Amino acid sequence: MSEDRPKLVAVQARYPEDPVRDVPGVLAKAARAVQEGGIAVLPEYFYRRVDQPPRPEEVAHLDQVEGWVLEASETTEGALVATVPEQAGEEIYNTAIVAHGGKVVHHQRKIRPTDKELEAGVTPGEQLTTTQVDGVELGVLVCADVVALDLLAEMAELGPDVVAVPVLSPLRRDDLTQAARTSVFVARAWDLGAYVVKAGGHWNPDAVGRSLITAPWGLLAQAPGDYEDAVLAASASRARLAQVRGEFDGLGDASR
Repeated sequence: MSEDRPKLVAVQARYPEDPVRDVPGVLAKAARAVQEGGIAVLPEYFYRRVDQPPRPEEVAHLDQVEGWVLEASETTEGALVATVPEQAGEEIYNTAIVAHGGKVVHHQRKIRPTDKELEAGVTPGEQLTTTQVDGVELGVLVCADVVALDLLAEMAELGPDVVAVPVLSPLRRDDLTQAARTSVFVARAWDLGAYVVKAGGHWNPDAVGRSLITAPWGLLAQAPGDYEDAVLAASASRARLAQVRGEFDGLGDASR
């Protein structure tokens, strides 16, 4: 993991009106951001309008999404993290793939689909795993999975350096916790002992971007606005991460 250049990228992008026209451009932007290496994360459901998750009868028409991601990953030294619709037999999954060099090197199914996803026929995944990308241990928590404390603890046990979090954040005007969301993702990085790269899409007024990159010691990058396209980047220091993890050990000793 290089110390002298941005390695972690969150791409905040508007949900597409015309996927065939709009999606390749978003993927090209992500690929350029990690041209010399790194990890770029796309928003959850970046490939479609944000109104509803795809139903089973639509998934067959979304086969090209994975192909677009793989083609984009062939143009860059970095890896792309993107959610794609996955059909396995009768089951439909909301799956994040890690694409590197034109190949899928990892996939992570969303374990806690939302009520809307369950109603649309999305099946829950069952297991969290991580993968190595250029020496970086990478995990993925798809959207709502990052708020499940049991999944957070399970991911922490796997020892990731970086956790990608592709999200779709609906605008809820009556949600009193909105102002605390940045602090929540700093806390998630602390709990995981890892960098967290949260990438959200936007569609005014239904979905807000709120993309950010956090580390156990604080906020590293944040989108300038809820409804603006942005490419956030931060460098990842393995030495500093190791130092912070050592402090975790010290806190553990002090608590006994």
